[in-house]
Amino acid sequence: MAKTFARQTKLNNISGRSEYITDSKRQEEIVFHSKENLHNSWEEYSEFEKQNQKSKDKNNEGREIIIALPHDLEKDLLKLQKIIDEYSFKLLGKNRDFEYAVHWNEKRTNLHAHIIYSERERINERDPKSYKRDMWYDTQTNKMAKANSEGSELRYSKGDIMKDKEGNLRYSSDKFTKKDTKFKNRKFNEEIKEELKDVLNKHDFKYRLFNPKKEVAQIHVGHERSRKPDTYKNLKSYNQEINKLNRYLVETKTTPHFYKYIFKDLRIENKAEWQFPIYEKSKEINDLNYDIKYKRESIGKNKDMIEEFYTKVEKREEIKTELDKVTNQKYTKWNFIKAPVDLVIKKVMEKDLKKLNIEKEYEEYNYAKTHLLEHVTPMHKEIAEKEEIINKVKKKVTPLVNEVKERKYFREDYEEIIDKREREARDKKEREEEIKKKKEQERMKEKLKEEKPSFKLDSLEKEKQIKQMQMKKVRDRGMQR
Repeated sequence: MAKTFARQTKLNNISGRSEYITDSKRQEEIVFHSKENLHNSWEEYSEFEKQNQKSKDKNNEGREIIIALPHDLEKDLLKLQKIIDEYSFKLLGKNRDFEYAVHWNEKRTNLHAHIIYSERERINERDPKSYKRDMWYDTQTNKMAKANSEGSELRYSKGDIMKDKEGNLRYSSDKFTKKDTKFKNRKFNEEIKEELKDVLNKHDFKYRLFNPKKEVAQIHVGHERSRKPDTYKNLKSYNQEINKLNRYLVETKTTPHFYKYIFKDLRIENKAEWQFPIYEKSKEINDLNYDIKYKRESIGKNKDMIEEFYTKVEKREEIKTELDKVTNQKYTKWNFIKAPVDLVIKKVMEKDLKKLNIEKEYEEYNYAKTHLLEHVTPMHKEIAEKEEIINKVKKKVTPLVNEVKERKYFREDYEEIIDKREREARDKKEREEEIKKKKEQERMKEKLKEEKPSFKLDSLEKEKQIKQMQMKKVRDRGMQR
């Protein structure tokens, strides 16, 4: 039985994404494309998000769901469309715009659909705005004027429908609702898989959800061009090993809990270990290398900022020299006529100084130069800190690289490891049971020892009672004679 695959991502450029999933030059093979449920264009949504942007960060314009599909659906496009439409309406409702495209990958091993949709619903019934009073305008200045005044005309009467400059109707409300927050919920990420399973099973396909209690999760590999070659290879080999392991878990009726117990110590020193740690370490190395790259890029930006700052400092000193000359200029009866011109020049130079906006940084720079400090500007200090971080990260990377190399040379088949650990676990359990049995036997012996004296007393008491009974019988016989 196949497993359902569905994942969701945010879209910052929904128009661009729509072009990408429908472009035959950029896609391996497009099987089907549908815009039937797209009533408003994605450009309208992009424009609406720009108008309603409330922070520096660009608004999220929409979302995309990618789902894996049965390969047989390629032969029946009507059924394919019916399944995706049904799935989309169940998740998104009937008043939300969406578009989808179905693709094959290059090797034709993965039939999948890209569904892009808006988090906002359409408002289908909107009331157009109307004028609440007569609108009079001056014919010469084109400005609003008093009613019936000279040179004015009535352009819009009370009750007339408002239109914009382009002649489109103006409405009293937006064309789209607020974003539905359910799409941000983790619960929705599970719902997209659950719904896909239900829809496919309804159409006679056998699909199931991933069960963490019975199998170990694989990692989505994606396209080779979207990842580094080493990472791509590591992910593929990791998923192949996990696939083998899951088959083994089914055959042996073993749970992932037991698997975790078997591989709980992934950093053993004898180097005879499974391939999994190689992937873990390689991923860590890639993350650290990315961190180094990011820090180096930010150092480059800091250096550019320093160059820009020095250019501004030179310009500031030039302006300040000229400004001091004008400020300290003494006027006599022979050159007093120059004073108004100098005043204008002075104001222009002061404005230029203000535009540079480096007075605070310039003071710090002068202070650092006067006191011979190590870091001349805050940017210099920031560069030094980042370089120190890079050196620390490099120290972390080196041992990890060596460890991965060692692990690649000392690989052992995981089935042998499992057999070995199973035997160890079984032996340990038998030893524990044997010790428990011995303890139980010793406890019983101790109990018997404690109870022996009472047995003796009981037997003596019985003998005494028997003798008394015999004596009584003898006396009774004598009395009868």
